Amino acid sequence: MGETRAPTFRIRIARMTTYPWRHILITGASSGLGRALAEACAASTVTLHLSGRDPARLAEAASACRARGATVHDATLDVTDAHAMAGWIRDAGPLDFVIANAGVSGGTGEATEPPAQAARIFATNVTGVLNTALPAIEVMAAQAPGADGLRGRIAVIASIAAFVAAPGAPA
Repeated sequence: MGETRAPTFRIRIARMTTYPWRHILITGASSGLGRALAEACAASTVTLHLSGRDPARLAEAASACRARGATVHDATLDVTDAHAMAGWIRDAGPLDFVIANAGVSGGTGEATEPPAQAARIFATNVTGVLNTALPAIEVMAAQAPGADGLRGRIAVIASIAAFVAAPGAPA
């Protein structure tokens, strides 16, 4: 019998060209899916507010988005810092679309995940989402509704790992 291999997934996000959002905020925009989303949303009519923890990678992502014509405001932030997140989101101005994308993992292989690592993962992947969504809701609630009757949209990105139990990574 042949060897069974896990399927390989490739992320391909088409460049968005027809969408109503002009003011977009994305956390975890310095790499991976967050960067891909930022680049897909980048256009000459769009203002992007991008955050990430790695200043060099965030600068590269911001530069790629500017090359596509977007106005970009990047901020080196950690989503676990509620005060900093609230200030950044409040100061961003009007927001049409917020993508709470920042997330971490901590694979341990066969070992048990240490409690401190699980706490760090929850702080980023759960509390970080709240530190993004709750201030965004306040900003959007104060905005006038758009033509569609909405004041803004919030998307939360999560890992499929939440649905697949792994003995070495309970968080």
